[in-house]
Amino acid sequence: MCSSQTGEGLASPHLVEWAIRGCVDVLQYDIISPGFTHWMELGEKLDAHGLR
Repeated sequence: MCSSQTGEGLASPHLVEWAIRGCVDVLQYDIISPGFTHWMELGEKLDAHGLR
């Protein structure tokens, strides 16, 4: 089940999980953890689930 969230305020620790389940249309990677290395790791995780 997806909830209705605006994205204002602190990022939920469930944000990536929601993206994988199709509940999030856009994921701004640096809101979770800044840095290029983390972005690469997150990109691989999202790619594995067919997210673009």
